[in-house]
Amino acid sequence: MLISTSQPKDTTQQTLLLEATASVANVLLTVRDFDQAVNMALQIIGMSLDTDRVCVIEHFEQPLELLPGWKILYEWHSSYTVPQISHHQVAQGTYQGITNWYDRIRQGQVLSYLLEEMPEPFRSGQAAIGVKALHVVPILIDGKCWGCVGFDDCREAKRRNADELTVLKTAALCIGSAIERQRMQESLLQAEKERAAELVKANEALQKRDRLLSVVAQVTKNSLETEDIDVAIPTALQAIGEVANMSRVQVILESQDQTTQKLYHCITYEWVAPGITPQINHPTMAVIENEHVEVMVKELCAGRSIWRIVEDLPEPIRDQFASIGIKSTGGVPLFIEGQYIGAVAFDDCVQYRHWSQQEIDVLTTAAEGIGAALHRKQLVEHLVSERSRASEKRLVELSQANTALKNSLDRLAAVSELDTFLSHIILEIQHQLNAQLAHLFLYDAPSHTLRLHLGFEADQVLPKDKLQNIDPFLEPIPADITRGWEILVQAKKPVEVGIWENAHPEYWHLALEWHRQRGHQKAMYIPLLLGEIPLGFLGLAFTHKTSFHPEEFELAQALAHQATLAIQLTQLAEQAKQTAVAYEQEKAAQVQLGQLAQANTVLKKTLDVLATEPEIERSLGHVLQVMTEQLESTSAALWFYNQETEKFSLHLVYLNGQILAAIPENVDQLAGHWVTRGKFPRDLSIKKHIRDRRPVIYHVDNSPEFSARFRQFMESLGVKTLLGVPLLIGAEVVGTFTVRFTTKRDLQAEELELIQALAHQATLAIQLLRMAEQAKQAAVAREQEKASQQQLKELARANESLRSCVSRLADELDSETFLEHLLLEASAQINSCAAALFLYQDLFDHVRVMKRYVREGQVVNIYKNPEFEPLTNPIPVNTCVFWESSLLKGEAVFFNLDDTDEEICPHINWHHTQGHRSIVLVPLILGSRPLGFIGFCFPEYRTKLPQNIELIMTLAQQATLAIHLTNLAEKSRQAAILEERNRMAREIHDTLAQAFTGVIVQLGAASRIVTDDLVEVQTHIIQARDLAREGLAEARRSLNALRPQILETANLPKAFNRLVSQMSASLDRQIICNIIGQIYPLSAEIENNLLRIGQEALTNALKHAIASEITIELVYEPTQFILRVKDNGQGLHTDSLSMVKGFGLMGIKERSDRIGAQLTIQSAPGQGTEIIILVRI
Repeated sequence: MLISTSQPKDTTQQTLLLEATASVANVLLTVRDFDQAVNMALQIIGMSLDTDRVCVIEHFEQPLELLPGWKILYEWHSSYTVPQISHHQVAQGTYQGITNWYDRIRQGQVLSYLLEEMPEPFRSGQAAIGVKALHVVPILIDGKCWGCVGFDDCREAKRRNADELTVLKTAALCIGSAIERQRMQESLLQAEKERAAELVKANEALQKRDRLLSVVAQVTKNSLETEDIDVAIPTALQAIGEVANMSRVQVILESQDQTTQKLYHCITYEWVAPGITPQINHPTMAVIENEHVEVMVKELCAGRSIWRIVEDLPEPIRDQFASIGIKSTGGVPLFIEGQYIGAVAFDDCVQYRHWSQQEIDVLTTAAEGIGAALHRKQLVEHLVSERSRASEKRLVELSQANTALKNSLDRLAAVSELDTFLSHIILEIQHQLNAQLAHLFLYDAPSHTLRLHLGFEADQVLPKDKLQNIDPFLEPIPADITRGWEILVQAKKPVEVGIWENAHPEYWHLALEWHRQRGHQKAMYIPLLLGEIPLGFLGLAFTHKTSFHPEEFELAQALAHQATLAIQLTQLAEQAKQTAVAYEQEKAAQVQLGQLAQANTVLKKTLDVLATEPEIERSLGHVLQVMTEQLESTSAALWFYNQETEKFSLHLVYLNGQILAAIPENVDQLAGHWVTRGKFPRDLSIKKHIRDRRPVIYHVDNSPEFSARFRQFMESLGVKTLLGVPLLIGAEVVGTFTVRFTTKRDLQAEELELIQALAHQATLAIQLLRMAEQAKQAAVAREQEKASQQQLKELARANESLRSCVSRLADELDSETFLEHLLLEASAQINSCAAALFLYQDLFDHVRVMKRYVREGQVVNIYKNPEFEPLTNPIPVNTCVFWESSLLKGEAVFFNLDDTDEEICPHINWHHTQGHRSIVLVPLILGSRPLGFIGFCFPEYRTKLPQNIELIMTLAQQATLAIHLTNLAEKSRQAAILEERNRMAREIHDTLAQAFTGVIVQLGAASRIVTDDLVEVQTHIIQARDLAREGLAEARRSLNALRPQILETANLPKAFNRLVSQMSASLDRQIICNIIGQIYPLSAEIENNLLRIGQEALTNALKHAIASEITIELVYEPTQFILRVKDNGQGLHTDSLSMVKGFGLMGIKERSDRIGAQLTIQSAPGQGTEIIILVRI
């Protein structure tokens, strides 16, 4: 066999392999047909490697097997070989016999075998398809072995080198990841389709239940309205059976055999579907004895509905039911006035069915309507019988009141208004019976209350709102407040009631008290009954005790019957009106059906888009476009709600026939419509529909929700109506639609239904978007967990750095060495290429100076290296206000040199020569006093501060502590030196100077005593006096060296005058020194410190205040001395005094505290600065 080893001839071959891998990744990402993309990727790999076959192989689980199986998903082959995927024996298989191959693949190892190196029987299978060399590259996804990519050499056996195998692993990973990603997308799409199917199924169930409820309502209405019950009940059974898809619906009534006293159920009414055997005429099943169906009758008598599969029933009823085709059966009990009378039965003969509790409840309602109809039938039959008996008696009674009735009938024929006729009846009855008062009460059955309607008062009939002194009757009176109403209805005739004596025990006590207050002696109540149906009553009050003749009762009752007839005629007229309205509504419903059909078509299209469009944003845009077009709007927008900020943000806009995202790139297109002044709105301007959780129409011209500014903006766009539609998930608001109209309009109910449906679809899309975001967040969380583990390691290293620095600070006596160590440690922690320590040079000069510099882990001697000369010279602080002010507030800052100029970074060119691209600055702050900062230089561009900046800030605090300790030690040393110098000056003044002065005086006296002839003695005296004078002069020179010479040669005012003359000699500025009060000496220490304070204040005013005039005042008062230095310069912000404190005022404050003086600083921007030192005497 010919074996060759594939070696790239040069770097060109390796470049081609890398380009092939890049092409594979590009194809997988850009080609829409995924299968085509994978096949193209395999072809690119195969041709670039000059191989003969490339296969994508997936692993799959095998039940009861430890090892997975494998199968070929995709394959490319050259023209020199045959496809493997079409050979069933070698297109898939197991790892039996090559277990070690699977273990190596699972570990991510690449397999490469020549044919003779392969084990049997795998080798025979490969030889059959012409394989001479096989290379297997594993595909690992999320650490798991997904499958592999196989490469077959069939023309010659080749061994691939490491570069080729590395490229193959990269390409294999691209292909495997693409396949897994495609499957995830298909899975998500399938889940969306299943959810849509569930919604359709649920909608169908709701529609079915709604149809059933509608039919039940219609059945109940027809049963109550249709006079012929024998027609109404079969019609009801048919309607229920057809809408519920039943086979048989029956009304079965319970009866008792008068001979045997046995109870049985007899089918009284029945409806059967086409092709179903009727049971009502069955020879043995039309009547069923209770004992045969005891298990069912027991439940029905207890008031419980039943539903049974026929196999669950006992014998013999099971076989009897099966003989007439019943597969499942159910029943709903019928009760009349609490008495069980039978049931409504439902049979399924086509399929077994289990009814839900909701469906059973609906059928129970239907059964109750049928029971009510049966009850009404009984009542009607009884009423007809009663009316027949009463009619004969009434013929006699009505003849006696013929005249009065004729008058009222004439009025009834002539008057069209019910209240007018009722008023006539009341007047007629009042006249006939001589009543003092009369009131008509009408009965409201739904609320079971009696309501005052008309009343006779002051010789006229008035409506309730014009009657006087009727407080107990203003509100509806519960009919069951006592049994009085029940007694009146049962009596069916006028009832007399005594007010004072023999008062009825069921009389309403408030009404009784009302009658007594008005002096009434008797009351009469005349019921208004339409058959058995109560309509109200007429109440009469009398101020005299009287007895009525029977004919008076009959006349009153006859007139009341006419009032009842008038009320009934009015109700019939109202029913006719309602029928006409129903007819018109039916016509409108037909129109609405057409509109709903159109709406359903629109909804189906949007659902199809939602189910097939992989981009949720496009689905939302489609819903927005459909809503806008269906409502014939000019423009609309979709807003998203942010739960954290509780504000809405603009997301999508439909404008001029296109969908535009609310992004900066579309600002120009949206300007003047949804964008003002180049900015997107920060929140929704109107939110009533959000608060109400329902769609709301806003009319621009009169809506109280509009501000004047927003109304003006809408009118400028020609918008006259706005529609707001909230997007809700449960009670949670996730967004809203806002739709604009250029006409003033209101929406119809079907339009609102369409809007709600589209809103639900948009909400579903948003929920899917959220779910995708949650999946993304979960992936991010996993990555953050990995980062957290890495951060723990970094924190451990940071803690070790802090411990090392703290130990060094405690052990290291030399602060300079400690600062170098800390600078090296901080640079290493932050991974900077260089770091520098800058300190502010003094309190007043406002300059900073580089003190230390490290580079690449080494300390650099900046004073011997000429390249650092620009940075070792003092640099004014105010040259970099941008970041210097942040440092003074204790904040770390960073900036990139590519985005910076010399105004921000004066030595930018020097940094460029060092290869620096970005700089991080960390402040050194002691309380509110800045000491300096540490700068870190990086060779790369930065977008934020380093993650471990808190550690660096901590190290900076350690450096601040070290510097502060060093400053304190230096101040202590200087204070000790000054104290020692003052002590020496006092000693010299009090000893040597005084002694030399005494010697000179004594020698002078001796010279005068000694005669001139003693020349030698005079010579010695003169020499001694000269030596003493030289000693005194030397002592005074020592005093001048230890104390300020200016104070030794003059007092404090002269010293200040001399200071002013020296400092103003070369300046074009006016400096005035005023002495106020009687001059008196102060202690040397106080004068020395006052002179230094004045010198520092004057220097500060000259250098920084930009003052044209400076005044110094020395005020001598009996109990206090005041030094005042005032200038007319630029002044300071009072809130920045703590910042300035670090640059100059600290020295003045320390000297003031040393002599026990009170320091006051007064300043304001543009008004100069005044420093006052007050010393108590």
